[in-house]
Amino acid sequence: DIANLANEEGDYARAADFYVRVVDLYEGDTDAANDDQNKDMLLIAGSWYSVPSIARYDDALVVLDRAANLELLPTFRTMILRLKTFYKYGKKLKDDAAAEQDPVAKADLETRSKELFGRAVEIGIATTNNFPTEGEGFLYLSMSQVEIGEYTASDANFKTYQELSGGTP
Repeated sequence: DIANLANEEGDYARAADFYVRVVDLYEGDTDAANDDQNKDMLLIAGSWYSVPSIARYDDALVVLDRAANLELLPTFRTMILRLKTFYKYGKKLKDDAAAEQDPVAKADLETRSKELFGRAVEIGIATTNNFPTEGEGFLYLSMSQVEIGEYTASDANFKTYQELSGGTP
């Protein structure tokens, strides 16, 4: 109820924190009947943490990975949330690097950004392999590939995205 109240008030970071706490409680109790809610609460928390105005990307990735570990077979929802989060986090660090004046800190941010984009590409490939009719996976894979310089692959994936989405970006 407190998480839902925080959500209604627009305090998504607080709501996400409460959802994660509820999952922790559910995982720690002996009542298996409430465990079916855990994955959805983790996905919601992860999506809230990754909203750019909250930008708690490390927290988002932790809870999204927890949600993925609860699946026997990957679902598109979980995979695309993880893909988007890695991409958005990479973009944030890339933007931070562009604004950074200290050369050492700038290089560190650029390296971390490239690593996140690389991980986004890995997840994007898995997403598009598992869900070849879902255009959004191809879009985020393509955008991630641009960021690491894989332009030919990016073009091919963007064309697939356009075909799946009816030709409109």
